[in-house]
Amino acid sequence: MITDTEVPRSVTETLACAATALGATPVILTMLPAPVGGMEPPAPIAHAMAGSQVMVFQTSAGMIHTEAARNAVKNGARFLDMWGVTESMMVRGGPTADFSEVGRVTNAVYDAIVGGAEIRVTTEKGTDFRLSMKDRPLFKFSGQATEPGSFSAMPEGEVTVCPEEWESEGVLVDPVVLERRDIAFPRQPIKVVVEKGRICAVEGGREAKAIAAMLDEHGETSRNIAEFAMGTNKWCPLAVTLRDSKKSYGSFHIGMGDNRSFGGNVLSPFHMDMIFENPTVTVDGRTVLENGKYTVI
Repeated sequence: MITDTEVPRSVTETLACAATALGATPVILTMLPAPVGGMEPPAPIAHAMAGSQVMVFQTSAGMIHTEAARNAVKNGARFLDMWGVTESMMVRGGPTADFSEVGRVTNAVYDAIVGGAEIRVTTEKGTDFRLSMKDRPLFKFSGQATEPGSFSAMPEGEVTVCPEEWESEGVLVDPVVLERRDIAFPRQPIKVVVEKGRICAVEGGREAKAIAAMLDEHGETSRNIAEFAMGTNKWCPLAVTLRDSKKSYGSFHIGMGDNRSFGGNVLSPFHMDMIFENPTVTVDGRTVLENGKYTVI
């Protein structure tokens, strides 16, 4: 179990007790919190991960998009990413879902778009974005990591794909959540301009300036459009917590930076998602999601 100094210790202890009751031997390692997901853990923790069978990441930022996690999965480990989880989230919201229903919705969305080539997303706020998913693996996450080399994240419920690098085009306007704690719920307008799969401009207020500075700091790979996903969990409220928002039913999110955990080729110092509400999504011209409501279920 990997934790950091800012997560609730009560959750850590409860998880350790549950693991012990199931016959596991929990080992808890604590590090300083990362400011954003996808940043590599300290070397001693990475070494411990490489020798583990099951991992729980109860951290302040996500660890799925790290080389340490990918190497452990290659060795047959499986893991649950629980970044940003609070005490209240353990008893309400996404984690309390009927996961058979989450699975039903997730499977229906997956079946509707698997094998597609082009995705277009629009919103009433001005988003108009195209990306290519041709020949890229499509993933569905509904809460299970039972096989060696698999992973999940709590709360679960999404269908996701890594777009072809340097192919995406368009604008992304006014995300309701940014997956970084200090700018999580934007209060000022944001416009992200993408050309040839690269974020070339971020316009707007304080949060936009923070994103632009982060991209400048971390270099060209951080500008990569790394992920497109649609939320399928009806129990996840949108824009209430960081963790629940991107799995919220009918939302979509775009990831920037590292994409290698989802079958891409870009290694970046971080991975950060931007979550949007009420999208209309078409795949090869067929409407899958209209103003935040699925048409394929």
